[in-house]
Amino acid sequence: MDLPRDDDNYLKVYNAGMVLFTKDGLLKCKDKFLSFQKYINTARAMNIGRFYTVDQNYFHVEMIKHLDYTELSNDWNCYIHYTRGPLGEKEPIHDSRGDHANFVHIQLSGADYFDNDLLDKITNENQIVWRSLLK
Repeated sequence: MDLPRDDDNYLKVYNAGMVLFTKDGLLKCKDKFLSFQKYINTARAMNIGRFYTVDQNYFHVEMIKHLDYTELSNDWNCYIHYTRGPLGEKEPIHDSRGDHANFVHIQLSGADYFDNDLLDKITNENQIVWRSLLK
């Protein structure tokens, strides 16, 4: 099957937590999707890495294969996350919010290093406001 790609030809992976279903869509999932365990077993038998046996990738493959869908704008799936390793030296927190963010996942596993005021600014303000406070 053809998997959807972005403008740069990278494979898209849809966030299984950001899906709106119709009643008919849910019934198709129940009727057509492989069981999650069968999907995992098949992926393992094909020596596909563990990354591809998690829920996001399972849902993505089954959705593309069996459902008619409408893709939401990425404004509905923005994220802010703590960046580890060498990339974190340049950008300790990655903020993908654009000007019209509707829903933002905040995954700051390094949040223990920030005081409450900084966490509030990261969550609620434009990064221009808080970026200079990161040291």
